[in-house]
Amino acid sequence: MKRKRCFSMLIALGMAVMLLLGGCKSQPDAKTEGSTGSAVTEAAKDTEKPESQEPKEEPYDVRMIITVPAEVPSGLDRIVSAVNELTLRDLNMTLTLEILPFTTFFQQIPLILSGEKADIVSCVSAMAPSFMAQGMLMDIGTLIDEYGQGITDSFGGDEAMAKACNINGQIYGVPLHKDVSTQTAFFFRTDIVEKYDLDVSGIQTLEDLDALFAEVSQKEPDMWMLAADNTSGGILPQMDILSDRLGVLADPLNSTEVVNLVETKEFMEFCTYMRKWYQDGWINQGAASDTESYYSYIKSGQAFAFISNYGHPLSKSDQEANCGGTELTMVTVGEPLCSTSSTCTWVYSVPAGSEKPEKAVEMIAYLMNSKEANSLLNWGIEGEDWVVNDGVASFPEGKTAADVSYHLDCGWQLPNQFLCDVWEGKPVDIYEQMEEYNSSSAKSLALGFTFDNTKVANEIAACNNATGKYFKALVCGAVDPKKTIPEFVKELKEAGFDAVLEEKQAQLDAFLAEK
Repeated sequence: MKRKRCFSMLIALGMAVMLLLGGCKSQPDAKTEGSTGSAVTEAAKDTEKPESQEPKEEPYDVRMIITVPAEVPSGLDRIVSAVNELTLRDLNMTLTLEILPFTTFFQQIPLILSGEKADIVSCVSAMAPSFMAQGMLMDIGTLIDEYGQGITDSFGGDEAMAKACNINGQIYGVPLHKDVSTQTAFFFRTDIVEKYDLDVSGIQTLEDLDALFAEVSQKEPDMWMLAADNTSGGILPQMDILSDRLGVLADPLNSTEVVNLVETKEFMEFCTYMRKWYQDGWINQGAASDTESYYSYIKSGQAFAFISNYGHPLSKSDQEANCGGTELTMVTVGEPLCSTSSTCTWVYSVPAGSEKPEKAVEMIAYLMNSKEANSLLNWGIEGEDWVVNDGVASFPEGKTAADVSYHLDCGWQLPNQFLCDVWEGKPVDIYEQMEEYNSSSAKSLALGFTFDNTKVANEIAACNNATGKYFKALVCGAVDPKKTIPEFVKELKEAGFDAVLEEKQAQLDAFLAEK
């Protein structure tokens, strides 16, 4: 989409993230596509042998921990039991699945990786270098080759995609089947848009938002105009955050110069608008320290809008699910950008504490090719939690998400959402649209590069302390950017930011020289 100025969202923890996000359409493995193992070919009948008298290997239980942004649905145990019927039959494994909300996941996952037995965990690309350096995650490259061919197959045989999560040749995880690009999107409560007959289709800049908020605030004086994301960064032109925001490509389609995000004019512009909106009372005055998800303020009706860097075709329905089913109007800004950070935003990693990592990789490969397992994990049990009518999935007659015992509706955190039946309200070709979105995205010049921060780990820790002191307050408008940004820059430099910048530029230059 053409725009007056192109903006994208930074994600705390170094994501551009937050983020989601498509993938390549996979080809299901025949044995997972509803096969019960009862069909035997004529050739197999001729060569059948008596079953071995040797005791069967005890099923290995795979502990898998994933996260979702909203509430964890009830009835999970019932769904996992149904999934285990499949995995026992086909893999002689069981699955113990734990789903954590974002509000606790980021605090708990380092503790889990520090010593607990776990086999598969959700991980974000920005955290991976530190986890790898501390020996918390395994290099699963050879395991994919030996036990995870189904992973590569699910990406249409594209080994580069299957092993995109690469740090100096070490594979720290497997990308999920989702969008691989970021694109700024403005989301507005549809009920307010319709109530006042607002035309938001042309909203493309922060200046446009300012004018819209001025109009709506007069009509809804008790409503916040923006649910500020206190865990993410500013809305900026299509920047490549290069694994974390400590050094970015401000113009990733034309330049490979690594610069300080905080010193860019775009960051100042964003923080200046946020400050104005905060002072106007259009943002929650406690946003900088608030631990409540900003989605909850849209769901409750306390806020009118929010900004995301997920503008892909599935994003509207994904965000509506995050907001408790609240109907939203989405307006995208600029064109999608594909980078390493966006491709590997969320991945499945194998912790060093896994007792049998080869089993973990086998389980990931299986789940990436099983339509039945993905539909169970996303929609629940067919006939009870959902039904298929005219080729699309929906709730049973007379029921809603509140009436069924399970409805996750968070496919972008599952192994392969594109195997699920399309949910009603979405175009029947939505997954084809996602493929087109991914394939047509502009590609950063640094695509494929992941920063190895081990040489400057101390400097990064010190820079992160400075970031924790200033960043949230700036992007929520709680402080004056003209006064605070210079202080922030000064403390970053004192913490060793220039050394981080130099190391990142050197690694990127070496990566580009080898291409």
